[in-house]
Amino acid sequence: MGSMSDEKEELMAHHKNETAEYSAFAITLFSGTTITLALLGWSVSRFPASLARGGVVSLLGSAIALLGYAVVSAWALRASDRIQISLITGAKAGALIGAFAVINHSIEVFSGLRAPIPAILGVTMWGLMFFGFGVASSATYHEVKSIGLAIFSSVWSALISSVATVLFALCVGLVFMTRMQTVLSAAHVQSGLSDAQAFVVRNMLDGSAAHLLLAPLVAAVVGAASAFVCSMIIALAQRALRALALVDLCLLAAGVCSIRFASSLARSNRPPFIMAGLLCLCLSLATAYPIALAIRRQLSSPRAGATP
Repeated sequence: MGSMSDEKEELMAHHKNETAEYSAFAITLFSGTTITLALLGWSVSRFPASLARGGVVSLLGSAIALLGYAVVSAWALRASDRIQISLITGAKAGALIGAFAVINHSIEVFSGLRAPIPAILGVTMWGLMFFGFGVASSATYHEVKSIGLAIFSSVWSALISSVATVLFALCVGLVFMTRMQTVLSAAHVQSGLSDAQAFVVRNMLDGSAAHLLLAPLVAAVVGAASAFVCSMIIALAQRALRALALVDLCLLAAGVCSIRFASSLARSNRPPFIMAGLLCLCLSLATAYPIALAIRRQLSSPRAGATP
């Protein structure tokens, strides 16, 4: 009786810790969303010229996305235990992606690296996003066996990483305005805006809108691909899994080669090869974790040696 009581108390304590961890992520997301929205509002009120030539569209896009983030984070606080399990996994992946994004942005702004290093860092960040979204989805699927919750876990990781990235970028841009003017000087000349500080804010508006709107969509696609692969490869033999792993590696190599070839072309000729390369990276990295996990489980299975 004593051991059963201890086990029950341990499970209750574990559940309480998970709930506290989950609530902390949801509250942090809501707070970060609110602060980001306030910073955007202050930026455009301080530099109204940033709203010229389509800036209003970027502001509205960012504001609508952030309001949506806030609604989702508030709803998540009242979610069921099953949903909370999936969102904890997504939150951890999102925090890691956000940390890498912060480091990447810091290097881009303060290091003064020359081409093609910034482009390489950008592609690397895309790759980390694809992989992180895929890990969130596949890990969630293995826990709750739900494709819908797996996709939502991936999207949740995108919400957290996006708010962290945009909030950090806004703070850096506003605090280190002079540095940002130097970094964006070439683009400012071509923009047609006379106010350099307003152009910095406009650049942040455009980046915020693109990131806040695009990241959840990418996460949904990657999460769906990862969860679908998880559901399909469970019963596959080792030989088939190894063949899939080889195809995955080929896709990764093709994506890297396509992007590398694009860097040797004139800027106007790069987009098709960049898009093809990112697509290959997306497919490869989104499915890498579920394939590796399936192979590992089969190898650790007592019947692994008998599998053809």
